[in-house]
Amino acid sequence: MLIQLTGSLFAAWLTYRGLRWYLVPDPIDLLPGPRPKSWLTGDINDLINPNGWEFHARLEREYGPISNIKSFLGSNFVHIYDPKALYHVLVKVIPALGQTPLPFSFSAYHYVPQDQDTFEENPIFRITFEQVFGKGLLSTFGDQHRKQRKMLNPAFSIAHLKELVPVFHHVSQKLREGIKQQLAEGKDEVRTIDPDRCHYRLTSDDHTQIDILSWSTRTALELIGQSGLGYSFDTLESDTPEHPFSTAIRGFAQLLNTFTISRFVVLPLVHDLFTPSIRRFVVDILPWPRLHRLRDMIDTMHNTCVQIFEDKKRGILEGSQDAKDGKDIISILMRANMSASETDRLPDSELLAQLSTLTFAAMDTTSNTTARLIHTLASNPTIQSQLRSELLNAKANVDGRDLTYEELDQLPLLDAVCRETLRLTNKPAVLPLSTPLTLRDGTTTTTITIPAKTDILVGILACNRNPDLWGPDANEWKPERWLKGLPQETLSPLGPHRMTFIGGGRACIGFKFAILELKVILTTLLEAFEFSPTSQTVGWQFNGVTQPVVHDPTAPPGTSPKIMLPVKASLAQPQS
Repeated sequence: MLIQLTGSLFAAWLTYRGLRWYLVPDPIDLLPGPRPKSWLTGDINDLINPNGWEFHARLEREYGPISNIKSFLGSNFVHIYDPKALYHVLVKVIPALGQTPLPFSFSAYHYVPQDQDTFEENPIFRITFEQVFGKGLLSTFGDQHRKQRKMLNPAFSIAHLKELVPVFHHVSQKLREGIKQQLAEGKDEVRTIDPDRCHYRLTSDDHTQIDILSWSTRTALELIGQSGLGYSFDTLESDTPEHPFSTAIRGFAQLLNTFTISRFVVLPLVHDLFTPSIRRFVVDILPWPRLHRLRDMIDTMHNTCVQIFEDKKRGILEGSQDAKDGKDIISILMRANMSASETDRLPDSELLAQLSTLTFAAMDTTSNTTARLIHTLASNPTIQSQLRSELLNAKANVDGRDLTYEELDQLPLLDAVCRETLRLTNKPAVLPLSTPLTLRDGTTTTTITIPAKTDILVGILACNRNPDLWGPDANEWKPERWLKGLPQETLSPLGPHRMTFIGGGRACIGFKFAILELKVILTTLLEAFEFSPTSQTVGWQFNGVTQPVVHDPTAPPGTSPKIMLPVKASLAQPQS
């Protein structure tokens, strides 16, 4: 009966959308864009595709800073990377949105739809994150989202981050010793996302191959564990398998990306119609192994967070000294919440959701960026050597002790390589236009009308690589651009030209945390190791986050590539 009802509702929805597509004109249809490959799914399978980089490059190359992409049954996505439009979408509040003219802009993948008085997160993505993490920062909007950010902001202040620097150094030093242990054992590492299938092979080379993504993922989890949750996940020893939470997150994005149609069409319907218990019952009985793998990953993450949350709450209520004095983010949040007014107080379900959300956000994207930066330095030995010298000189000036927040912030080349990597290391995603746009009918315009409920794709990748802002070498990794003086248009730290951390009311709350993590890990590792590239070919997949993959030529056809990033590591030679 339930399945029949769902099928009937889905058929009715398809009929409605199909009729609306043919009968109701949409001004967005005048925007330039590719001809849809399918009347049913449009270009959604190219738009959200692990190997869809060329599609995104073609959008920028052929259709410019604003274009129209067809989704299911002719619905529209407006893809934008124009700076002026992005400012209106992410920062400037627009008073009314029924038919809103906007200057042009956007593109790489942050989804934003228009609400009644501003732009808000796309409901499909809010629902997805709510199902996975609960009602946290990624799945709330409006007053509820602002209330949560207000409660969390003090935990991400610079003053508090300075107190966490010793924790960052401690965890990074554990990472350094773990890699040293692997080098001493002379083991090349070939990991999959299944820790039971990890294996090593001996090498006679002075350089040992390591999976830097595995190490950075484990380290990111331990960092957010200790500094964010007051909990240790990993000893970071070379022969210790990844924590199940780490394994689940590392494979989660890749697996979730295979459910595009289910998420865009089915999930919004069942989310509003059925209770969580009914949805869980349906998931359990469906003969769909891939869905069950996703369910098990979510269960692993949720159950781990519930255990940590309950232990933390019990400690605070019982007056435990560690809980009372804990400087981790969740302890601060829980204590602040207990002393907050009834109006500002968050329910336990939302506190738990913050724990899950922050752990995921702090781990997945940061670990990928850290690994990619080390991989990039491995292919740029001159810059790697210059950066190592800068770091060693800085430590020599303070008698070898760990660098403080301010001292790390004053290293120009370290700052440049981090900024340049963050600029280029993005997923593909995107309203007034800064340059005129030619429409399909041949006319030009400097504004576009965006109907209410239109989905906007914020072009993060295109924005950060826009040659009109960054110059003809915008696609090249050149840290020196940050040392020579940037164009005036690129100076705002969270402006629409540097969209790594988004901007406005939905800017990444932990962006300073992420940058600090990147700098401390890099400082610790480059002091101890030299990195060089391997002979393996690394590909990059768009799985909601950008992930490195390596294809195993011996694997059966149809096998997913391994999520890993191999580099060669050796002990750094002392510098005179």
